[in-house]
Amino acid sequence: LPTPHASPADSFIDKLAASQMHMVRSARKLRLRGRESHRRSDSGSIASVASADDSDDDPGESLFREFGEAAASAQRELAQAVSEEVESQLADILVCLGEEAAKIEVLS
Repeated sequence: LPTPHASPADSFIDKLAASQMHMVRSARKLRLRGRESHRRSDSGSIASVASADDSDDDPGESLFREFGEAAASAQRELAQAVSEEVESQLADILVCLGEEAAKIEVLS
């Protein structure tokens, strides 16, 4: 979590890291569920086949949808973080330009 006195760059890096961790967790969850689904189908038990047939929603499709939603969420968070960082840097540039313009006016 960002500290109260974190610089805009630190805040950006924290948001980027959080987005990346969210994606990694989603990918791991997708991989683990895929393995579990594969094991159930390999076991050949009637109960596992029956429970898979009773499900209206394909587990693989559900996992990919969940992963896609996580990716879209992370992408939105990253876009917001980039936008905030660019806005912060532009504000700093405008302040510097204003200071330089004031110096020039004093010197002329």
